[in-house]
Amino acid sequence: MILTLFRPKRLRNGKPHIARSYRGRYRLDGTDKVTDIPLNTTDKRVAQQRLEQIVREKQLESVGILPPQAIHKASQIPLEKHLCDYLADLQAVGRGGKYIYDLKNRIHRLMHECLWAQIKDHRPIPAKLLSM
Repeated sequence: MILTLFRPKRLRNGKPHIARSYRGRYRLDGTDKVTDIPLNTTDKRVAQQRLEQIVREKQLESVGILPPQAIHKASQIPLEKHLCDYLADLQAVGRGGKYIYDLKNRIHRLMHECLWAQIKDHRPIPAKLLSM
């Protein structure tokens, strides 16, 4: 595993210039990709801790202990927003207005009756209710 902390250097008007904030570079075991990320701090100790935290989270994601960051962020957004985005995508593709209207009403009713406000509220429907 590679874990490097640095401040970028470049030439500005022919003179060397060192950036104020730190950046981190890491590569996880089993991958060939080196990732370079901004740490947005001028303190070296804080930057080192942030980099170690980011790498720790990426390692846990890679083995399946933590969900990927995109899924975690999506789970925090209300289902109403996801529904609006989905309907906007259908409209952009060119689906009919009646189809979108019916789909919106059906999904909205399902969310309301099942008390789903966020993705984490979703639970499987028991089999005995499906057979009714």
